[in-house]
Amino acid sequence: SGLCFRRRTSGHSENRRGGSRLWVRAGSAEDLRVWVESQGGDVTAVRVGDGDRGRGLFAARAISKGEAVITMPMRLALSDGVQLCPYAGAPWSVTLAAAVLRERDLGLASPWAPYVRSLPAETVGFANSLEAAGSAGVPMPEEAMAREEAGVEIR
Repeated sequence: SGLCFRRRTSGHSENRRGGSRLWVRAGSAEDLRVWVESQGGDVTAVRVGDGDRGRGLFAARAISKGEAVITMPMRLALSDGVQLCPYAGAPWSVTLAAAVLRERDLGLASPWAPYVRSLPAETVGFANSLEAAGSAGVPMPEEAMAREEAGVEIR
């Protein structure tokens, strides 16, 4: 069994320190593609690119409704079912972040090295993006605005 993402609608789709070692982001989308395909996955329908909202996957060719866009064996997925959770009761995002950091620290010895090396060096978290959106005059979701007005800080 594995993961399979299908197109559902019609239309068109178009150096960090880790412990004591220097983590160099030398991975590429091509390295990731080769790794996924060498493990039995298929990502030929998509390409990595930069769009209006940052880096993402884009159609590499016409995709029919219902066609599998990406398939990959479940063993390639980092999940809390595969890894031991270092923080009992923690949200899935914390478990995933801990797993990614653990694999990053393993470097090339990690079975997920091609994936981990392809990740962006920095990301903007949801809370940070809300703060930036609010300061830029962009409307924020009502719940976030209520928290902000009440002085509740998300950590």
